[in-house]
Amino acid sequence: MVLSDSVGNLGIQYTNGTFDLIKKYPDCCKDVTFIDDSTIAASLDKTILTIKIDSKVTERAFRTRGDCQRICYYNGKLLCNVSSKGIQEIKLSNATITDLVIDEDLSSWSYIAVHKEKINLPNNLYVRYNTMEGEMLWKFSSGTMHRPPRGITVDNSGNVFVVLYKANCILLLSSDGQRSRDLQINDMSNPWSSRLIPWRIP
Repeated sequence: MVLSDSVGNLGIQYTNGTFDLIKKYPDCCKDVTFIDDSTIAASLDKTILTIKIDSKVTERAFRTRGDCQRICYYNGKLLCNVSSKGIQEIKLSNATITDLVIDEDLSSWSYIAVHKEKINLPNNLYVRYNTMEGEMLWKFSSGTMHRPPRGITVDNSGNVFVVLYKANCILLLSSDGQRSRDLQINDMSNPWSSRLIPWRIP
């Protein structure tokens, strides 16, 4: 799982418990995502950087049409939550930008995760699971979610992982939103974004 935190750390948390710091920035990354098993992307204001995991070298930089808050990789493209605009799509092959969803009221804290043409969006004190057309399939809201949900990612089975801000904790939801449990994190300071890559273990 790739994580970024409130003090500019960007790193990989492996399933065996080890942690690898990839970058240290002067300011925090707004969000992070995996492109493939060797490359990650990080959003910083109006720029998205792609970074090689093993060499820790920045490979490419993409300028966005506004303040890029949240990002998600899907099928050769980066989906971006851009402030006061909505969700935009950047094709990695030619860097073209397309407006997917025009929504000036979309929360800047709405992270994006896509699984089988469905979109997961956390917002304030709940997590919702929508179709690409915006129909809500389920919503999870619980008193045990004692901190605001932030970063979100989904595994190949549809299980949802949500970072709970200032709790050093990840909320794990079943694919139907009916079951949940907490996973503790100890090596970062208030992590708020995450992406899962279950096949990469050192």
